[in-house]
Amino acid sequence: MSMYEIDSAYVRRCQKRLQEWGAPLSGWYCDYIYDVADEEETDGKQGVSMDEQQKAKAVKIIEGLGGFGNIGVVNNCLTRLRVDIKDMALVDEDILKKTGAMGFVRSSDTHIQVIYGPKVERIASDVREVLKY
Repeated sequence: MSMYEIDSAYVRRCQKRLQEWGAPLSGWYCDYIYDVADEEETDGKQGVSMDEQQKAKAVKIIEGLGGFGNIGVVNNCLTRLRVDIKDMALVDEDILKKTGAMGFVRSSDTHIQVIYGPKVERIASDVREVLKY
């Protein structure tokens, strides 16, 4: 396959992810989505609904942020999950990285930004739903 030919399965995975995120089709998104789609397909969660997977991921994120009692407010921007927390020492970056976090910004002793990329809107929504606010 030449570098200008595109695998149709790859295109379908890109389009599916972009539709889920509500993002426009753009070349750099597809490279990122291809990697994420492969990881998600091989993580052993066949037979589990997408909602159950997303809720389980939200619970893991909450665990990585120090638990339910450590989280104040959850917001997001275009690429980051912005969280006000009570105790920064309870944040476990390793757990957050396993949920797909690409980096962290600790702007104060009580605020952390977890970088997830364009899928963060769904993640923030799921975390807020699990937290019930």
